Amino acid sequence: MDSSKHRVICLIGAASEIVCKLGRAHTLVARSHECKNPWSALKRLPEVSSPVFDTNTSSTTLDREVRGLAQKGLARYKLDFDLIKSLRPTIIISQDQCTVCAVTTSDVQNACRTLFGEGCTLVSLSANTFEDIAQNIRAVAAALECSEEGNQLVAQLDARCDAVQTRCMMEGFVPVRVACLQWILPLMGAGYWAPKMVEYAGGKHVVGRPGEPTPVIDMEHLKSMDPEVIVVMCCGYSLPRALEDVTSLELAEGWSDLRAVRSGRVLVADGHLYFYNTGPGYADSVELLAEMLHPKVFGSAHAGASYVQWPHFNPKHYPGQRLLEAMRAAGPEKESELDLSSQKCRNSLIAATQQISRRH
Repeated sequence: MDSSKHRVICLIGAASEIVCKLGRAHTLVARSHECKNPWSALKRLPEVSSPVFDTNTSSTTLDREVRGLAQKGLARYKLDFDLIKSLRPTIIISQDQCTVCAVTTSDVQNACRTLFGEGCTLVSLSANTFEDIAQNIRAVAAALECSEEGNQLVAQLDARCDAVQTRCMMEGFVPVRVACLQWILPLMGAGYWAPKMVEYAGGKHVVGRPGEPTPVIDMEHLKSMDPEVIVVMCCGYSLPRALEDVTSLELAEGWSDLRAVRSGRVLVADGHLYFYNTGPGYADSVELLAEMLHPKVFGSAHAGASYVQWPHFNPKHYPGQRLLEAMRAAGPEKESELDLSSQKCRNSLIAATQQISRRH
């Protein structure tokens, strides 16, 4: 079918990836601020959305601000409807999965009817399970009138995931107990499709159930699950950004007692490019997890770029730890000094991790 008649605006990163993987990048006329992959195809496009909150703040503040907006029923993103109208789109692709990650369908559906009537199709992506991600690809392909290409793409991606799982079975791996952490402050496990990805990669996910929302947990719960491997995959965070937050785990009571920490099997991954993208990146995510869980079999080609092994420090020895313990014992009047020393500890840990990354 001739797709040149379509004029597509993507309001979620997964959508732009799907469109490009289907060979329909030429139909794109605009994107959201989150659509950045593949950048070579997207950099020419104008942005039609922006967040109403500061995305560069701490994860604790970010979580609080977004929850506050949600409780008040306020939009988390603003759209440039004048620009959208001028671009005359025939298809707008949004999502109903997460109000934090991207513009939702409810943000645009009323305006879409007002501006374009029946002349614009609104495609809404949503995924709770691993299998739902494939349906997203098929939905976009159907809207672009290239269902055949959509089915072929899904088949290719599924074959890659099956190949990883088959290799794990042939190697006779006993499933590794894995704790994937979607957020640090507050601490969260990972639900929805993440457990299935771990299963494909030869692991057993222990802090989240397939198809269910991501659980908020605490250190005691994490300890009770006794993970052999911890994968920090903060949703929407690049690897350098995640490293800024993960150092807070080193200061959390009980962290140093975890088996994965004691054995040096804590990995920090790029949660922006992997894991949470409900598009064709799901096969990349499975392959990356297999590499992290079983490097002797799957190699370590992406180490240092897409993930790093978190330095295995003795908590009694890394810079400032003894001072921190002394000030905790001194009481709340030393709180400001504690914050300063905590930051110095974080900076030292980040610097050490970055040195290790460069060596890879």
